[in-house]
Amino acid sequence: MNDYTIDDVQRDYDAWQEDESVNEAHSKDFLIDNDTKAEWAIRKIKEAQDEHDRISALIDAEEERLKERKEKNDKKLESDTSYLKYLLNSYMNTVKCKETKTQRTYQLLSGKLVYKYGGTEWIKDEDKLLAWAKTDDPALVKVKESVDWVTLKKRLTVTDRGDVITENGELLDFIKAEKKPDSLDIKFTE
Repeated sequence: MNDYTIDDVQRDYDAWQEDESVNEAHSKDFLIDNDTKAEWAIRKIKEAQDEHDRISALIDAEEERLKERKEKNDKKLESDTSYLKYLLNSYMNTVKCKETKTQRTYQLLSGKLVYKYGGTEWIKDEDKLLAWAKTDDPALVKVKESVDWVTLKKRLTVTDRGDVITENGELLDFIKAEKKPDSLDIKFTE
């Protein structure tokens, strides 16, 4: 079987792909049983990956184009409506509005005008704030407890059913373990 060439592999694979009855049972009929076939399969996977990457790049470019178009559309909306919003805001100052601590509202047939009062935005340097609170007022510091999962996991045993048991034989019914399937990753040579 060492005389089996790349062209032979390609011909057999193409014939196998064209025959739908064979295609359904492909795992039985097309075997990779030598380096030539393995090399061919890697090249086929690389071609599929390259095509996937090409299409992904097109999608990314289209997403960028659409993002730019959306930003342009948003700017146009702002440009088309900012003056009218200014006039409506001025109008709200001439009518009796319903007022709360955070906003004023005025109901019309086509919609409600809502003027929201500006609030306070807190801009914090979390590290400096935490250091200050630790020394000045430790009661303000929150401590989050969590389990040392890396250490605990080494002490656990998983049954065939996915049950988790401690080294002392205690069943931990609040933890389940699911087996992940093995996978094959192919690293392409450039």
